[in-house]
Amino acid sequence: MFALEQSGIMIVKNEEIFFIPFSEDDKRSILYAPLRSKLLLVSKKVENNILSGELDFFKEKILPSLRKNKLIQVEDIKRAIENISPELAIAITDKCNLKCLYCHANANSPQKNKTISWTTLQKMIDLYFKDKFKESSKELFVSFAGGGEPTIEPKLMEKTLEYIKDISKEKKIKIKRSMATNAYFSEKIAKFVDKNFTDISISLDGPEFIQLRHRPPIKHDDNYFKIVMKNAKFFFKSNNINSAFRATVSNFSLKHMKEILDFYMIEFPGCTLGLEALNPFGRGRNCKSITTPNRKEFTQALGEAIDYVGDRIYISNAGIGKFDTIRIYFCMAVGAISWNITPDGKLWCCTRDNAPEYFCYGTFDEIKNEIIYDNEKINQIKNTNVLNFNECRDCFMKYNCAGDCPDLRVANLVDCDSNKKLGEKFFNQILLQKGGYYERYNKY
Repeated sequence: MFALEQSGIMIVKNEEIFFIPFSEDDKRSILYAPLRSKLLLVSKKVENNILSGELDFFKEKILPSLRKNKLIQVEDIKRAIENISPELAIAITDKCNLKCLYCHANANSPQKNKTISWTTLQKMIDLYFKDKFKESSKELFVSFAGGGEPTIEPKLMEKTLEYIKDISKEKKIKIKRSMATNAYFSEKIAKFVDKNFTDISISLDGPEFIQLRHRPPIKHDDNYFKIVMKNAKFFFKSNNINSAFRATVSNFSLKHMKEILDFYMIEFPGCTLGLEALNPFGRGRNCKSITTPNRKEFTQALGEAIDYVGDRIYISNAGIGKFDTIRIYFCMAVGAISWNITPDGKLWCCTRDNAPEYFCYGTFDEIKNEIIYDNEKINQIKNTNVLNFNECRDCFMKYNCAGDCPDLRVANLVDCDSNKKLGEKFFNQILLQKGGYYERYNKY
């Protein structure tokens, strides 16, 4: 029944158990059973007994507590993901009204200044519902992501939404509509977005001096930051739309982390804030004025930020995932293989522009009116999950970070040590806080 791994991981049938240091008391440890969604606080003596094979206490006291939670079967997760309709993601344009120094899309460059034609887009949407949409689906996720700023093309965006709405009515499915945006647009567009989208992610790097340094407008506008803030607050207070924020952290803004956090706690109390390190993609690859922050310094700053904000705002980071969710794929882009339409008529699973060709698996053929699929790429993408990463096998973070972003893996930019340190920080926070977001987890 029981088998022990030398790494300190205990396998009980299909159940994996990890031990994590407890920051408040070095005589105790956190026992983490991810496939039971359970955290238990145990003594070092209990930990040592379990790891040495003395399992009486484990069988009598700990195992019954773990089994109060249903065992999660990872193969069930895998099958469920593979049997859902993939997200329909649409990058309608490469154009943008900002010239962000680190833009991964390299938007508005001579090579990236295109808007997809309605004819091509309509045909590709039709092919999605013909080839990939599963009729058993009751809900569909549609996002405007990748490329430039989608609100630059409001008429095309409106036409696309109306077309998809008509299809959803015909098929009797619910549509969730999301968008990543810089929030730099008119009040008219803001009201349209509020009425037609269910979720929105606003890119706002912090106070005005940071935003202007990172994300200046194409054309000088003294009201730029005021417009962004007005729209951001409008969405944040709206009852129609779920809003979250993302702040990209550079070597410059890392020095001002406290000011960024104070800004969000004052302006958007209780918000969800994703703090992500600047990655050297697109324009960010050659930018000299701001660069990628030192990874160890970013990790330390992120840990300190979690302590600093307490429960006043919720801080997230893509590399460490959500701790009430078990995942084997980092994101649904590779899990269900997203149908991400780009302005040049290609299909990618990843919405990041300039991603490696590894993630491009189809091209629209205008003449034949069909998608030419690369089946070898599709099989590669399907296998991009933590169950196939040998280096993740014995890591307590495996079902939370899921091996980190596949894009970063291909670029050899994954920092496992930082993810583990942040994971320890978050797990300790879970045990120390009461109820709330992590209420599924219990002490022992």
